Amino acid sequence: MKWCKKHTGLIVEIISYLFILLFVYAAISKLLDFENFQIQLGQSPMLSVYAGWLAWLVPVLELLIVGLLVFPRTRLLGLMGAFTLMVMFTVYIYIILNYASYVPCSCGGVLEKLGWGEHLVFNMAFIFLALLAIYIALHPSLNYLNLSKRFVLTTLNILTIGAISTVTLLYNSSEKQMHTRNPFIRRFTQHPLRAIAEKDLKLNSFYISGFNKGNIYLSNQTAPLLVKKLDTSLLKTENLRLSIPKDSLPYRAVRTMIIPPYFFIVDGSIPYVLRGLLKTKKADYKKINEFFSLAVPVRNDSLVVRARNHTNNENVLGTLSLVKEPQLTMARSILKKQIDGVFDTDGTLIYNKEYQKVLYTYFYRNQYTIAESDLSSYDIANTIDTISKAQISIDTISSRAIRKLSKPPLMVNKLTATSGRYLFINSGIMGNYESSKVWDRSSVIDVYDFIAQSYIGSFRIQHIGKEKLSDFRVEGNLLVCLVGTHLQTYRIRDRLFR
Repeated sequence: MKWCKKHTGLIVEIISYLFILLFVYAAISKLLDFENFQIQLGQSPMLSVYAGWLAWLVPVLELLIVGLLVFPRTRLLGLMGAFTLMVMFTVYIYIILNYASYVPCSCGGVLEKLGWGEHLVFNMAFIFLALLAIYIALHPSLNYLNLSKRFVLTTLNILTIGAISTVTLLYNSSEKQMHTRNPFIRRFTQHPLRAIAEKDLKLNSFYISGFNKGNIYLSNQTAPLLVKKLDTSLLKTENLRLSIPKDSLPYRAVRTMIIPPYFFIVDGSIPYVLRGLLKTKKADYKKINEFFSLAVPVRNDSLVVRARNHTNNENVLGTLSLVKEPQLTMARSILKKQIDGVFDTDGTLIYNKEYQKVLYTYFYRNQYTIAESDLSSYDIANTIDTISKAQISIDTISSRAIRKLSKPPLMVNKLTATSGRYLFINSGIMGNYESSKVWDRSSVIDVYDFIAQSYIGSFRIQHIGKEKLSDFRVEGNLLVCLVGTHLQTYRIRDRLFR
């Protein structure tokens, strides 16, 4: 009898010390590398919304349970607490493996070396050890609090249901907030891109003028009539020379846009629009009566442009018809003024051919506009960051009667692209729990479903040395981007959109 009492007590002590070792190591590892742990929680598909306070709560609970396990009188309570925490960890891993949109990196000291499947087995083993120790600790010689077996069994059932429910509710709540009320915590999909090819163009003056049916068209800022056509493997290259009727046009802000079977050459500072067939490579000249700063073709004979309102000199969107005499029809209500109506409404203008929508994304605030191709109606949606008002400072040079930005503005949204029902935005704002080192080495692309007006997820495009992302396009699951002098092509994995 004494032998049994002695060794049963020893088993409880050994299991308790195993939990003490596990929780002390895990808690200290988290606290010593707190920033990294917080970032890892922030990248979790089910805890990211609550990462701020969970990063403190988890190690505090682990150390509190350790305190209960150290003393024989409270050891049974500590074992019940350890059991509950391990159940929560196990349910978390199970949901990650079976229901989460992606599997993040694990965290927790040495356990970071384990895969998620191994981690699940490890946790289940410790749950078994906790139950074994609790059963043995109910022996009268070890049950210092005189807790009945029925009370402990009922409590364990309640704790188990509570642990499962808590983690499940956290997951459901986080999912809802991440998609509809995002508090600016990004969700990075694991391995969203598969590299296809890369080519060094040797020049940094190229930009992507078109991407259609797997054909990439590159134009050169210094030679606007020369176009380089490549396939996505970047092995087949063809040089095209476009022809215009007036080679001596004094262009200043020329832009070539290729939407097969047509190409467009525009310069709103002169202003003019040239349109031609790629087959003949010859363009017709169209003189425009209105100056404009941005333009995007929406049909073969129509463009949407950003021009200036004559009454207040503010930015305004309009449709430009090329039929017979070009006519500009302004839609004055679409761009929303916050400060001056010029700098604060600056942004990118692109066209989604699948849904026939014009997408205008503001540079300096968390908004984008979805408009019909004729600008007859529109909706306003938000990006995930929290910059709702443009943070810009404007000064007026009285002698020249011009206004300029007095300091660099806070760039919220940079480059944009669209395909299908998705809007891709190269963000300029680092989110919560993101590493500044990783941010400096890559460009973040946020993906939105502009039909549902919801955030889908994010991925990174790595910089090449000091060369950063300068342009990108998406067609279906194909991504083409320019990083400095390098042209890169990728295939986007389906998991990003799931």
